[in-house]
Formats: sequence, structure tokens, C-alpha cells
Amino acid sequence: MPWNEVTVKEQRQNFICDYRLGYYTISDLAASFGISRKTAYKWIDRWEQHGAEGLRDLSRRPRSSPWQTPEAIRKELLAVRRFGYSEYEQSLQIQPEQTAYVQVQLQKAPFQLHDISVSRVRFNPSNPGPPGTTLIRFQVSSYGSGTVTIQSADGRPVSDAGVRTFVVNNFDTWNQHVSWDGRDASGKVVPDGTYVALVELQSAEGGALQQDTAVIHVDSSSVIRFRNMLSGNPGLAYAPIPDTLPDGSEQLATEFLGRVGTDSSGAVIRQFPIMAGV
Repeated sequence: MPWNEVTVKEQRQNFICDYRLGYYTISDLAASFGISRKTAYKWIDRWEQHGAEGLRDLSRRPRSSPWQTPEAIRKELLAVRRFGYSEYEQSLQIQPEQTAYVQVQLQKAPFQLHDISVSRVRFNPSNPGPPGTTLIRFQVSSYGSGTVTIQSADGRPVSDAGVRTFVVNNFDTWNQHVSWDGRDASGKVVPDGTYVALVELQSAEGGALQQDTAVIHVDSSSVIRFRNMLSGNPGLAYAPIPDTLPDGSEQLATEFLGRVGTDSSGAVIRQFPIMAGV
């Protein structure tokens, strides 16, 4: 007899749960759940071999097909990537139970600067830690060097102390970055405003200078502090931070600790208690 129409997987889980109690015979369980003894033994065997995953329906896709592509002519795509060289791709035919040997000759990649971005378009240099900095990210295709210069929006240096310039060289991977803490060449925090990060790079073999820019906003009104909702507890046991938010400011904090597991029947249990405070 077929399974009762409740939820097939739940019905099977309930069956296994009752089976594990040890109070009932297989015949009693089969009659109670409206299935044959053969079906009951089948799901017990699947559960013992594969656990909860064994209670899922198996694919009805045939194991073999007269129209299936023979294993001997199946193709695989080989991709080879190395910094400083153009990516190489080749379609291969892999024979069953054999090892394929391929000789690859990579071509040097032309030097390119691309995908410039910043981690924080707007930031406050007075914020502690990472929130008080921004990363100027860019990608290169090959070996080279250059500079990242911070200028005001009209192209002038950020202060009279001189242009804030970072030297970047000896590229050995695609992803590059420079961290700016919102200070000029003399170490002073720059005034609020809009600034431009000018990236100028050149191949290790020389050639034309490549440039790109990214816009950054310095905003001292964007205040972030290391605190959470437990920092106001008596004794500050969890987060010993004595300072408070500026007048008129509010901060919402949420914390949660989750658990994912299975019960005795193999069913998945998810528990995520949440704590929130202002």
C-alpha cells in the first residue's frame, strides 16, 4: 500500500521514530502507517545506511540509456591561469581509467589596469579601526609598478604639506590595494570634502602609463564606535567601553547565536535566539 498523503518525508520520519522506540513489531508499524512490510523494511534499510538523507525519494532517471554519450568520448575543459600570462583553455577527451598529459604554452599578457573601486566611498578618519580607513582596490594583468595619489576634487594636493602618494610596485598577483586613513603627507586629517584617488601604473617592461580614478568622500559626521548593547550593563563585563554616543545619536545592535542539528529521528532542527537593543 502507498504512504498516506500527509507529507511523504514527514511520514517516513515518523515511521523511523516509532521504529527506534522498539515498542512495535514491523507488522504493527506497517499496518499503522498503511504500508506493506516490504516497504517498511526498505525505508528502515535506507535509514540505517544513509540516515535522514536516505528517506528522500530517489531520482527516477534511468541508470543507463541507449542514447547516452559513451564514456570514452566525454569531453572536459582544461583552464590554466597564471599571473602575467593570458588565460589558456582547451577541450580535452578523457579516456576511462587513463591519465591524459597536456603540454601548455602560455602567452604573456599585455599589461592592463582595470576594475578600480573603494571599500568605503564615504568614511570618517576619526573612527577607530577599519571604519576609519578606505581601501583603494584595483586589478592588474601583469608585472609592473606605479603610484596612487590622493588629490582634492579639483586636482590639487590634499594639503600644503604635499601630495599624499603611495608607491605600489612588484605586482605578483591580480588583486592590489592601498589603504588610506584620511590623512595628508604630514599626518594631519584632511578636511571634509570630496577627494580623488588617481592610480597611475606602468608595465615592468615600460610602455604607456595607464591611469584610472576613484572618488572618495571624507565625512566627519559619520561616527562609528566599538560598542554593542551589552556595553551599558553594570560593570561593563562583556564590552568594557565607557564612552557613549553623541547627543541625538542612536545605534541599533542585534546579536544572535545559532544552532543547527538533528533530533533522534534525523529531522533537522534550527534554533536562532535573537537579542536586540537600542
